Amino acid sequence: MSRFSTLKNYNFRYFFFASLISMFGEGIFNIAIIAIVSKYSGSVMALSYMFILTMLPSVFLGPITGYIIDKFNKAYILMICSLMRFLFIIAVPILSYFGMNSIWIIYASILLSYIIWYMISPTTESLIKEILNEDEYVQGTSFTQAAWQTGLLISAVLAGTLLKFLGDNHTLMITSIVYILSAIIYLKILRLKNKKSSHEKEKAPSQHLFKDIKEGWIYFKSDKKLMLIALSACSAIPFFTSINIMIGPFNYKVVNGDDFSLGLIDSAAGIGSFLSVGFCLWISEKKKSLTYLILSFVFLTISIILFSQSSSIIMAFLLYIAVGLFIGNVKVLSKSLIYTIVHHQFVGRIMSLISMLSLSIGIILSLFIGFLGGISIKLTYLFIGLLMFIPAVFLFYLKLKTPKERELNNEKNIIS
Repeated sequence: MSRFSTLKNYNFRYFFFASLISMFGEGIFNIAIIAIVSKYSGSVMALSYMFILTMLPSVFLGPITGYIIDKFNKAYILMICSLMRFLFIIAVPILSYFGMNSIWIIYASILLSYIIWYMISPTTESLIKEILNEDEYVQGTSFTQAAWQTGLLISAVLAGTLLKFLGDNHTLMITSIVYILSAIIYLKILRLKNKKSSHEKEKAPSQHLFKDIKEGWIYFKSDKKLMLIALSACSAIPFFTSINIMIGPFNYKVVNGDDFSLGLIDSAAGIGSFLSVGFCLWISEKKKSLTYLILSFVFLTISIILFSQSSSIIMAFLLYIAVGLFIGNVKVLSKSLIYTIVHHQFVGRIMSLISMLSLSIGIILSLFIGFLGGISIKLTYLFIGLLMFIPAVFLFYLKLKTPKERELNNEKNIIS
């Protein structure tokens, strides 16, 4: 298998470009709401509340979204969700045009948008397993990560410029239109997917919602390897949420930046994650994913601690590239190991469960970060860095328990 073989897959090519466009919109929206809420409130705790709103929907809807993902056409779900996100984002500038300006309108838009986002995210991750073969998981996940990080990288730089020269409302309007383009591409995937998997859908068992949710939990708990790797994958969202809560105050107060430097520093994580794609493609045939995953957590801890001591925008930018590199490795390697272990009938529920658990942790952590950030920004980053060392300890235990890492790639879960 060549390192670019997945790009010959028509489904995956369309999926790649749809993911790129979708994350472009997410990147602009993420920077925009941080800047808007910061201007409205000027409070670190207000940013914590905002990020809680971005995570809360998945905590309650996670099991239901997993059931929906496993039972319905994933490309269709992504198309509908893209259109809905367009409506929820564009509502803010439209209401503002009619004189309805309020932080509560912005909060409502954020909440509704992220209800949809946390349907989009696990559906996207589940679709990867469905359109690729087992030996393509690391490669496919790497290319998907490249699409996401390229979108985030371009959008992070552009968001600061848009906010500075066009203002909040025009920035949000541009963000919303991006999701129309994404929906059009998912429509193309839907047609291709229907031709390929219509016969598979007829074989899908018809079961009740609560029974399916229960089966997903039982399946998750029955495999200790899956649990440990899934819990390591759960660290990505709380980590990014924590550093995003603090990135605004760090930019404005520690390195004395402005809106443009906020976008610049945030884009560095995208550069690093993009570099991680090349690294993950390089190791895709080496069968040492678990080893590299452990090392990525260790170096991520070191990178974020060094970042906390940055004294200039340039230094922060360069160290944030390292942060992005190692968190990119964590995302790709943990998800590819999960795809290898999880049976296709459970992939939607497992991915939604991971999302739900990670966001539950993220909500609790956000409250603490908001409190700690009000005391010391640098101390908060030191805490976040040390926190990321914990998954490395659990994964090292797993590696000692299963010294032949290839077992992770060869073992299959048998569904009774």
